Amino acid sequence: MGTISLAIHVTAAALFVGPQILMFFAVIPATWLIEDNEKLRRQVTRVVAARFGMLAMIAIVLLVVTACTSTSCWCRRASVGHPIGMRSATSSTRR
Repeated sequence: MGTISLAIHVTAAALFVGPQILMFFAVIPATWLIEDNEKLRRQVTRVVAARFGMLAMIAIVLLVVTACTSTSCWCRRASVGHPIGMRSATSSTRR
């Protein structure tokens, strides 16, 4: 369960950050080529941003859900003394 949650979490993070980078480095400069029609430039930017916004919203929901899942898994492991679970600062110094 933890590996699947981590894979979904990393994918969602990439889906959240990737389109923002594409928008900044590709879409916005491409709209600069529309020189004589400011209204068209704004419409293109608005449509692309709206579609990326839907993708970003899905990614944020996935990030929150997988973060909660990961946190609950770690807390359960720590409460049963799992060797991979969270440890207190005092237990890591003892041998």
